Amino acid sequence: MADSLISDLDNFSVSESRACDTERCKLYLTSYNSPFTILTQNIQSIFKNLDNFSIFQQRLNINCDVIVLTECWLKNKNIPLMTGYSAYNSKDNYNKSDGIVVFTKDSLNVTVEEPSMSECNRLLIKIGSEIAILAIYRPPSFKNTNNFIASLNSVLPHLSSYKNVILIGDININILSGSKDPSAQEYLNLCSYHGLLPAHTLPTHKSGSCLDHVMMKSNFQSLALVTNSNITDHSAVLLTLNHKSHSKTRTQTLSKLNINKLEEDLCRIDYNPIYNSADAETSMCYLINNVQHAILKNTMSIRQTRKNHNIKPWITPGLIRCMRHRDKLHMKAKANPTNVILQYSYKRYRNFCNNILKKVKSNYEKKELEKAGTNSKKIWNFIKKSTHLTKQRESSSSLLQIHSTQLTSVNIVNDFFVNIGKNLASKLQNHIVESPTNTLQACSTPAQSFVLLDTDESEVERIIIGLKDDSAVGWDNISNKILKQFKHILTPPLTFIFRQCLATGIFPKCLKKAVVVPVYKSGRKDQITNYRPISILSATSKILEKIINRRLVQYLEKQSILSNNQFGFRHKLSTADAVHQLTDGLVQDLDKGHRTIGIFLDLAKAFDTVSIPILLTKLEKLGIRGTQLKLFADYLDHRTQCVKIGSVLSSDLENTSFGVPQGSILGPTLFLI
Repeated sequence: MADSLISDLDNFSVSESRACDTERCKLYLTSYNSPFTILTQNIQSIFKNLDNFSIFQQRLNINCDVIVLTECWLKNKNIPLMTGYSAYNSKDNYNKSDGIVVFTKDSLNVTVEEPSMSECNRLLIKIGSEIAILAIYRPPSFKNTNNFIASLNSVLPHLSSYKNVILIGDININILSGSKDPSAQEYLNLCSYHGLLPAHTLPTHKSGSCLDHVMMKSNFQSLALVTNSNITDHSAVLLTLNHKSHSKTRTQTLSKLNINKLEEDLCRIDYNPIYNSADAETSMCYLINNVQHAILKNTMSIRQTRKNHNIKPWITPGLIRCMRHRDKLHMKAKANPTNVILQYSYKRYRNFCNNILKKVKSNYEKKELEKAGTNSKKIWNFIKKSTHLTKQRESSSSLLQIHSTQLTSVNIVNDFFVNIGKNLASKLQNHIVESPTNTLQACSTPAQSFVLLDTDESEVERIIIGLKDDSAVGWDNISNKILKQFKHILTPPLTFIFRQCLATGIFPKCLKKAVVVPVYKSGRKDQITNYRPISILSATSKILEKIINRRLVQYLEKQSILSNNQFGFRHKLSTADAVHQLTDGLVQDLDKGHRTIGIFLDLAKAFDTVSIPILLTKLEKLGIRGTQLKLFADYLDHRTQCVKIGSVLSSDLENTSFGVPQGSILGPTLFLI
């Protein structure tokens, strides 16, 4: 009876399955209305072969929902990232060749665990309340499967509540029909006991064995495709379920701006009310409202199907054709193992193709470094990207669950960030907060007073040209790109308003609004204290701040007000200079036989806890008086902020009474003062 059952299992598949060429895989999915796809591949070092895998994905032309990579060689290395995906990796790895990496689409509602199991790497991916995927890599060094099968038996019962359960990965147990692997029968029997049956029993290894499994329990129509990726000696396996309700969307909404029409509308704006007004506040609001209206009028929302953007920039259509030819030769060589000429032709062309790929990639990287030139930031960004040191951005969506409604949740987060500086400062001794003169004893009043020189159109235009293209857009939806593209239209009215601001000591309220985005640091994701606020200010505000900051820094430097030991937030100085001075001083003292003591301080919420009354008193003490002091006081007064998490914006626009503005141009300089 048992032998009969095992014989049936060896030949039974719960899914339609077939072997096919990489480019033909997508053709088999045309009958699926809403496919959910999982791709698994033994990659034999993710750091060595991820580029080849990305090229394979492009050729596959299927935007997979979940990607499972096994035998990733994760020992003490960072995980490479893929655009549009969140990455998860196993921690409990036995040796340097072990490890699983799972990529899931950002649009999926995913939780990932690492259940307790023996003699394997594993990750459990739960997608909503419907799908559970147990990704496994069992190293071939474990010859005896008893411990593995016993631990698998302890995990599968916990997944019984899921309608769709999928066990996937490189198990290194040959379940091919007629297999002589003694552990295959016990393994298949256990899986069937828990309702899991093989989605395919096709060869996935060059030895002709079926080592890369897809065992599944599902009521949905499914298809398993085995295709030769030519990355390692394992084929890739693609599982497709005709089901997509768990995903937020398969499309993304893009905003497209009609540049020509926008320019026409900006030219039609009547700028005379600005030039006829003596109130900078009114003029700035008028300008922003009209520009906002023109942008909104000429912006269209386009729904676009999500594409796979993992293709590497150095890959050309010619190289893809080269790889296709290589793979065709490989299939012919596999089908004719005794044909010496065919075997030789394949190996020769394979080496030729692989050498070209390495050379093209090397040339691309060399050009990118040359393009970076002496820009250390660009150099390090490229190095981080190439060596997989770029950190994955964590979503802050967990904060939306701290209350029953999302709007109330973001309002709570906003209230916390607004009051964090005030609450921290209140813990200090009262006399420190209430007696700013105590902090000013070391300040000597300069002989001269600070003067805010007027600005002109050439200065404003230079600042606009120097704005970064990739900066986030503030509340007014006026991006740096728009300001740069239409500087010939917007520079004159902006210059007029800025000159009024400098002359009257007014910093317009519409430039003091910040949109705060929480960024996850560490710890529990549902606790606000584990996030830091990133403030996004309007681009127009930063232009005015740059004008003021240039004059302020020149004054501070000329009067030698800043300490010679202050290296942060100063032009042509950095932490490298601080480290050099520190180590040089230590070496000199040690050479003289002196003892050295170091005291290192980390200021909690340094920007947020700056007392505005103390700061204004210091500014006055340093020679910043009259209209100039009024401008700084107005800049710091009645600043407002709201919090944005995903598409949810807080309804409360709260006032900040403590600290210098984060994300601003003037903030760091005022902090130094």
